[in-house]
Amino acid sequence: MATVQARLWKALRESELVRVELGIKGSDAREGYVVAIGRKWLLLRVFDHSIFLDGYSAVRRADVTGVQRGKNGKFVRRALELQGAWPPSPPPGEVSLETTRLLVETAGRLMPLVTLHVERRDPQVCYIGVPVVFRPRAVGLRQITPKATWDRGITFWAFATSPAWSSATITRTCSGVLPVRHPATAELPIRPDAASPRPAGRVVR
Repeated sequence: MATVQARLWKALRESELVRVELGIKGSDAREGYVVAIGRKWLLLRVFDHSIFLDGYSAVRRADVTGVQRGKNGKFVRRALELQGAWPPSPPPGEVSLETTRLLVETAGRLMPLVTLHVERRDPQVCYIGVPVVFRPRAVGLRQITPKATWDRGITFWAFATSPAWSSATITRTCSGVLPVRHPATAELPIRPDAASPRPAGRVVR
């Protein structure tokens, strides 16, 4: 029987629709196409059951406990071919999957927004914003409020040395077929200024 990591590599080679299960209580499985695998993280092109590709999700390889074949893979492939969305591909630019810091840094350069999930802390909560400050062990995120404005504070989250981080979902809004944006971003005027006075934040360890 193939190991979990072997199944991930097979899914990458064969552009196979898969369901990726995580060993985190309360965390939802992700379904999509593995488009890149790094030393620490893997990148999924997320599949939506309305039959389109819905952004990217980066998942820590160590958290993956199961890889199952997705349903109706041949039908889905044909539908994506008709949309001009086949084969699934990585983002148009480098996203490093070697370390958590490099992942957030490179995703932040390519994408207008990055969504951080801290599922070992709370699998039902995510944090959406722009990484604006990097420290040796944490990233400072300028978040978006539910009212579609930039939060005045910067919230700090620990890197992979902390069990608080379990996955980071990258929302694609810049290019490609069917770009996706979180509803709260629709009226945001500009990217936040990283050089603004640093407000108080917090570090999750």
